Amino acid sequence: MIEDEILALISQATQLQVIFANQNGPRPKLPYITLRVGTTPRQGLLEGDLSEDGVQTYAGHRDATVELQCFGDGGFDALDDLSQRLKGPGMLSSALAANLAVYAADAVQNVPVLRDGGKYEPRAVMDIGIRYTKEHDENVGLISTVKGEIALQGQTELVDRFEATSAI
Repeated sequence: MIEDEILALISQATQLQVIFANQNGPRPKLPYITLRVGTTPRQGLLEGDLSEDGVQTYAGHRDATVELQCFGDGGFDALDDLSQRLKGPGMLSSALAANLAVYAADAVQNVPVLRDGGKYEPRAVMDIGIRYTKEHDENVGLISTVKGEIALQGQTELVDRFEATSAI
C-alpha cells in the first residue's frame, strides 16, 4: 500500500516513532509523529506498449498531501529537521527506490493541543507533498491477423483478397 511506503520513508528520515493518525490503540511515548495521507488527485493516464500476449500497462501519477503532526517537546525542531533530511541525497535515493518523490514541504507550525484538565501539550504540524505512480496491467486482447476481401464495382469489377499480420 502506498501509505505504508510513505510511512517507511518518513520513518527513515527521523529518529522518532512514526504512526498512522486516527488509529485506535495505546498512545506512544512522547515525542512521536503521526502521519495522515490526504488527497491524491490523479494527473492523467499513460498507456504503455502492448505486449505479445495482448497485455497493456497503464500508469497514472498522483500527488498526495501528507500531514505530519509531532506531539511532545521538541516537535517543531523534529519536523524542521525531517523536512531538511527529506531533501538529502540518501533520502532522495530511498524515495526513488520506493517510487516516491517529495516535491513540496510546507513551513512547520507550532499548534499546541489542549489536553484534559486545560493543559496545553506541544504540537508541531507540517504538510508535505509526495508524488507517486500507480500502475496496472490490463489484458486488452490482440488481433494478430486480419483477412479481408475488397470488391470495387464500376466499369470493370475488381475483386482482391488481402491478409495483414501485425509485427508484434
